[in-house]
Amino acid sequence: MQRFAFGHLTLGLILIFGFAFEESWAQAKPFDYVEISLAGQQNIPTSDAFYEFYGTGIGAGLSLRTPFYIGTADVGLQWHKYGKNLVTVPKMTAFFLYAGWGYPLRFGPLEIEPGFRLGNYRMMFEMDNAFKSELDESEFTTSLKTRAQLALGDRASMHIEASRMTVYTYNRLYYTYVGAGISYRFANGSRFQEVLKK
Repeated sequence: MQRFAFGHLTLGLILIFGFAFEESWAQAKPFDYVEISLAGQQNIPTSDAFYEFYGTGIGAGLSLRTPFYIGTADVGLQWHKYGKNLVTVPKMTAFFLYAGWGYPLRFGPLEIEPGFRLGNYRMMFEMDNAFKSELDESEFTTSLKTRAQLALGDRASMHIEASRMTVYTYNRLYYTYVGAGISYRFANGSRFQEVLKK
């Protein structure tokens, strides 16, 4: 009798949980909307050797997101500027141009999206008596990210994000960033969706 009751209780909890969070597995139609996001970022220093020479960085990012056939696709550009810990090292700024993918889990107005990005990290150094081209470096870069987004209505939302970047220089560079920003969605018409699908 106890096993029977326990089985029914377990089944009931599973059904309640499933109905409560059924939206978390809902997949929007591909290219149903485009979402533009603006965010500020802060670099978190680690024990990596890079931080013996450079201080923490700040940054900003612009991205476009849209539902894909599975999950969400995004493209974006981030700008990063780093402080110096040693006077002898050149000033450094960088741009991360990427394409990425994530899978959003929706819990009512809250959306949690883990994912990854692939792109190019272009590092630009400023030093006296040197040609700019000699001090620029461009490397393949990967990034793992987790984004939490809260809807503020039908179109607007705010989000926070954490990411871990790996820059594939000879000696790997690792950057951890946290950030926060705002987003706005624009619905795509059916004709525009068909163009994107082709």
